[in-house]
Amino acid sequence: MNIDKILTDDEIVNLIMKYVDEKLYDYAVMIDGDWGCGKTFFVKNRLVNELDKHEEELCETDSKTDSEKENKKRNIVYVSLYGVTSIDEISKQILMESYISNKNKLKNGVEIVGKLLPTALDIFKSVTKIDVDDSKVFDTINKFIPVKNSILIFDDLERCDCPINEILGYINTFVEQSKMKVIIIANQKEIGQNHWADNRELKYLISANNEKIAFESSHKSEQDQSSSISISELKSRTDELFGQDVSYEKIKEKLIGNTIRYSPNLQSVISNLITNDNIDAKLQEYLLNKCDFFENYMIQENHINFRTFQFYLSKINEIYKSINLTDENWEIFFNCILEYCFKVCVLFKKGNLKFNMYDRLYCVDSLDKNDKNYLFNDELRFRFVDYFVVYSLLDSQEIDSTFTIYVEEFIKEKTSELSEFNHFEHNWYIMTDEDIEKNLKKTKKALDENKYDFNIYEKIVLLLVNLENAGFSKSYSEEIISIMKENFKTLKKHIVIDDGYCDLINDERKAILNEIFFDLQTAIDKQFDINTLNAFEECIAKGKEWGANLRNYISDNKYEISQRTGFLSMIDIQNLVEKLSTSESCDIYDFTSSIHCLYINNPACVCPALLNDFDKLKELQKEVEAIDVSHFDRIKTMRINFLINCLNTAVENYKEKVSK
Repeated sequence: MNIDKILTDDEIVNLIMKYVDEKLYDYAVMIDGDWGCGKTFFVKNRLVNELDKHEEELCETDSKTDSEKENKKRNIVYVSLYGVTSIDEISKQILMESYISNKNKLKNGVEIVGKLLPTALDIFKSVTKIDVDDSKVFDTINKFIPVKNSILIFDDLERCDCPINEILGYINTFVEQSKMKVIIIANQKEIGQNHWADNRELKYLISANNEKIAFESSHKSEQDQSSSISISELKSRTDELFGQDVSYEKIKEKLIGNTIRYSPNLQSVISNLITNDNIDAKLQEYLLNKCDFFENYMIQENHINFRTFQFYLSKINEIYKSINLTDENWEIFFNCILEYCFKVCVLFKKGNLKFNMYDRLYCVDSLDKNDKNYLFNDELRFRFVDYFVVYSLLDSQEIDSTFTIYVEEFIKEKTSELSEFNHFEHNWYIMTDEDIEKNLKKTKKALDENKYDFNIYEKIVLLLVNLENAGFSKSYSEEIISIMKENFKTLKKHIVIDDGYCDLINDERKAILNEIFFDLQTAIDKQFDINTLNAFEECIAKGKEWGANLRNYISDNKYEISQRTGFLSMIDIQNLVEKLSTSESCDIYDFTSSIHCLYINNPACVCPALLNDFDKLKELQKEVEAIDVSHFDRIKTMRINFLINCLNTAVENYKEKVSK
């Protein structure tokens, strides 16, 4: 016989029906299951209905009149023990549930819990005109409401704030004295944990028995160690002295005659949760197609928790409503997000999510902070999902931007070189040495011909480091990195080769990656400085529309110019003034726009690069004011005067900033 066999919902229902009809001896039944596994959902949505139906059928068979039927039918009384602090509170719940059941004044499923219980009892007193002594509430109510003619269901036993021996002793009175059928719902391994932590410091003190505690971080002599007690031994002693396992096991043996392990039908519960009127019909369709994935991932992570699944549904529902995409590829993207979001939710609720404050819209990294097989379990991660799950921050524009990049990099047809590299990157760890050597040569050749976008250089570097870690020669890295530096000469814009990518690595590779990325970034920065200077000089050297060309270049590279190179400090002011003197009004207008863009209307205007421009800014102001405009037409004169005003504003602006 397979004692580990998992019972189906139907089999559990049949066992419970046999139990409520049992007349030979009195005992309670426990339905045991982990938190969030769907026990309560099963009990309230299936078992209670089946019990009620069962009682109806029994009464139909055994009763001749309606009154006999009414008297024989047992009420199903459901009580949650969550947060209950006293036996009186439980009695009040039973009172109200029984009263409601007998009077049929409210629908099934109504719960009177928590702070409403005292009020509920007052209502009972008011309705019945009976003065109920709280300390004898059960004895009192039994005279007026046939509580004994009930099947009692006590849920959340492990979350009750009463001592476990007290609560089980109370429940036992229904079984032994009143001969009632009692069903207890619990996560058995957590029973008694609430009160174990009470007075923990005193318990540890008594358990230590005046011995010193040997902390793992302390460095003591052998003599000190021999007279000390380890932390694990201290906890073991405390459990032995104060743990409630012994008292619980004794009462359980007397009270609970049968324990049923509840393990849900995952597919069925998942489908029921998805089929919700609050979820768009189309989204329900997408989710139902992923039921196999949801089930397998729950099992893989040993996290059969439907509260987590409900948490996931709330998140993916909001993401779905925020997506405003009409591109034909959006379904491919959304199906990817459906699975990724579920993984993030599960690991977040488990406390295992590896969350990083990365700047990229996406990255490739391990999700699980406890994952040691980083080479094989890296995931394509999406920042907007991570931030929404962890912080409830959702940016629809970021979703659109991420989608655009996703289509470009993962859906759109690639060049043959990029397709080959992608295959290499994702499959190298199952290739032969010979295949890896061939792919390295292909990668080097494609780089030689500058066939790759710069945004995959960091992926190439990480792959090289992984291969070096696996024993391949460092010479490949040196050759390929040298080619990368040469390719940077063709850069049109400044880039960051490691935009938070390296921070995602938390192992021995990090130091190597940091060193390589720093070397590459230094090469990029130097090349950008050279390219920027050349661009400034080329723009100013041009004839008509030089001002527009300069304005466009500054607008496209405003952040980098503000942070790194500056503008006027790289320019020969005398040549610039001569250019302005001989230029048309439109070019002077565009140049004035550039000054305004950098030195007035710029949140980054206090960056060191622009502060270094201050002396050149004053020099330009002085030289422009000295331009002879007597031979200029009126529009050009107006444009020069606007430029002077703009320079005056910029100088005054920077006087305050430089003095700070």
